[in-house]
Amino acid sequence: MDDMMTRREAAEFLRVKWTWLRDNAGRPGYPPVCKVGRYVRYSRTDLEAWLRLNRVG
Repeated sequence: MDDMMTRREAAEFLRVKWTWLRDNAGRPGYPPVCKVGRYVRYSRTDLEAWLRLNRVG
């Protein structure tokens, strides 16, 4: 399985505020999340794919 990141690690990877990820978790068009028990995790592979899909130009 690929690297799983916490919300803060994912925010650092995307260079956004962690609160932006928190506020938009699970919403269509935003980075996909994985729930592990009560914790939210982000897959590095999913984030990279999301970045490619949302590239402008």
